[in-house]
Amino acid sequence: LVDVTPAVSAVAVSPESASVYAGNTLQMSANVTTTGFANKSVTWKAVDSSTELAIDGVTIGVDGLLKVGSSVANETSIKVIATSVFDSSESDYGTITVVTAVAPEPTPTPTPTPTEPTEPTQ
Repeated sequence: LVDVTPAVSAVAVSPESASVYAGNTLQMSANVTTTGFANKSVTWKAVDSSTELAIDGVTIGVDGLLKVGSSVANETSIKVIATSVFDSSESDYGTITVVTAVAPEPTPTPTPTPTEPTEPTQ
């Protein structure tokens, strides 16, 4: 007899590691391995990697869309955690690093080199 007791055996968050520009979004996903038709839903949480506290300007939706506000500091490390709804002991996380957009250096406009007028040839 096959045991089909509903259970969650693993949660895997993707991407495991990535960078996102402040002011942008990043789509996170969770692959939930189950048996017996257990619920594959997860709850999402985004916190500071070192303090595990919420970060002002960082939110994550029920769909795993991470939003990083333009005010979030460069090098901020965000721990994005997906926890199984069916079995809260099963979770995984990805680490997302915030990079601030650096204004590109303006490309210098080339100065046209004056050319000597040439005499028309006969």
